[in-house]
Amino acid sequence: MPLLSSTTASDHVRTHRGINTLDPNLRSRTDRQLMLRVAVIACIVSCCLVVLDLWHSRDLFDPEGMTFLDMADAYLRGDWRAALIGLWSPLYPWLLALMMLFFRPSAQWEFTAVHALNFFIYLVALASFSVFMWEFLRTNKDTAANRRLPDWSWLVLGYSLFTWSTIRLMPPHLPEPDSIVCALVYLIFAMLFRIRMGAVTWGESICLGVLLGLGYFTKAIMFPMAFVFTGVALMLAGRSAKKLAKILVAFSVFLLLSLPYIVLLSDANGRWMFSDAGRLNYGWEINQVKKWNHWQGEETVHGTPVHPTRKIHDNPPMYEFGTPFKVTYPPWYDPSYWYEGVKVTVNPQRQLSVILRNAKALLFFLAISPGSATISNRAWYNLEYNTDRTIGSLLTLFCVIVLTNLGRVPILRGIAEHWFALVPIGAVLGLYALLHFEGRYIAAYVVILWMVLFRSLAIPHSEESKRIFTAVLASAALIAAITLTTETGQSLMHAARYFVKGNNEAPFLQSGYTNWKIAEYLHNAGLRAGEPVGSVGWTYSAYWARMARVHIVAEVPEEGRMAFWLSDTAKRAVVMQLFRDVGAKAVVATGVPADSAPVNWQHIEDTDYYVYVF
Repeated sequence: MPLLSSTTASDHVRTHRGINTLDPNLRSRTDRQLMLRVAVIACIVSCCLVVLDLWHSRDLFDPEGMTFLDMADAYLRGDWRAALIGLWSPLYPWLLALMMLFFRPSAQWEFTAVHALNFFIYLVALASFSVFMWEFLRTNKDTAANRRLPDWSWLVLGYSLFTWSTIRLMPPHLPEPDSIVCALVYLIFAMLFRIRMGAVTWGESICLGVLLGLGYFTKAIMFPMAFVFTGVALMLAGRSAKKLAKILVAFSVFLLLSLPYIVLLSDANGRWMFSDAGRLNYGWEINQVKKWNHWQGEETVHGTPVHPTRKIHDNPPMYEFGTPFKVTYPPWYDPSYWYEGVKVTVNPQRQLSVILRNAKALLFFLAISPGSATISNRAWYNLEYNTDRTIGSLLTLFCVIVLTNLGRVPILRGIAEHWFALVPIGAVLGLYALLHFEGRYIAAYVVILWMVLFRSLAIPHSEESKRIFTAVLASAALIAAITLTTETGQSLMHAARYFVKGNNEAPFLQSGYTNWKIAEYLHNAGLRAGEPVGSVGWTYSAYWARMARVHIVAEVPEEGRMAFWLSDTAKRAVVMQLFRDVGAKAVVATGVPADSAPVNWQHIEDTDYYVYVF
């Protein structure tokens, strides 16, 4: 009897072990179900956080937003020459034009529609990242089970970093094309992983060419990066004639898409170019030409503007720019026009200084990622001005893995195996370091960089190290999520106050409600679409003008704002008369000093704006 019991128990153990360790089909099915559940939950959480952040920041915009909307208007009315701007890429304005064509939002709800489009683009980026994660995990399948970490841990880390980069580095309320760039970059890197696995079809090679072409239409830097990606793909193809032919087909598709636009853009600007972003940024960053607008040729060594904005007053400085562009804010619509005549000169000393400055900013950014929970998201836009110097959790946890594997796993070899991902990342960081970069420019590359670095070294050499590394990845994901809790908590409290107390002044879904108050006041004062107005203060974000459909034709810019308000009544009257002389029907001012309440100006309630109607 004891013998029979022993045999039965032994058979039961073998059966139990067979189910859990010997049946690969059952184990594979269980792993896929776990991966699917983790991915679905991660996507839902990411969507909720992004929606909450988008709603909380629905009154905020970026200066380029007005320009992109004006470009979309030009495309809709068929004025292609006016829409072909050297500094700005066309894909995002094309999407805005399609949105306006099909949905025709009113002026009051136009920016809500823009935010809805941005959320749709985020969903596309989320889907693209999911494709990247699938290819990222597929390359892990050839590794022995005891030498790889569970897929769910990589999914948790990946989606946490993706959500962190979306909210912190390129907030979805900004009307910018960076989320589109990220979506394309994730798909391009997914293709590189497929090429490395030798699993690319002819259709996928054509798709790669389309992705490279769309990348150029989205951001100018993707034009040189297309050559980098193609070079890496050719190296991955090796000596296989068929694989090389597929990569060359992809590159041919890219050229077929990009060259016609380059010809049109060059014809519209009177010289050959694929973009004017490099030339303008070189003049601003290296030659230190007056940035962004109202360049009058002060630095004679850098040329003389062919058609500058007209300076009509010195103190405070005042500029007129009613022609040739009938857009919301002409100085920022086509900087190439206003800066025609600038001569960029090579300055090795200044160039080295800028490279060192940007390299330092980038290294500090990577070292402190994902940042503290108390820092504002908006402090991460411009990495150069980020003053946080603490050691971040990602670097700390990465060092834990390095120390755990020291002497057991060849660290450099693990990193070198992922050269095909690191080379494009290094190339784009190097290109941006030459002039200027912000967090939103490199969001996707940073996510992929951290994923590849952890993947290169998180190779368990024992069951204990496997548990440690899995805990490290989970901790990194958790900390990345926690860094968003402060802003998320503020958003939740804001939403709770909205529903508890009610807020008729700020409609629940309306974006840009503060700017709409100014636009509504101008309409009630008798101003009509297309009429000229003036501005005092920071005009780049004058979305009230876009909502009112008026054109800003003159301004006292931000650097002259205090001089305007602190000047005596007589001098201020002279400036106001100049506004009237150039045809302005009203003047809108922001940033008025508390002790300089203007006479005859109307303060717009619950805003920082004052309006003077002639």
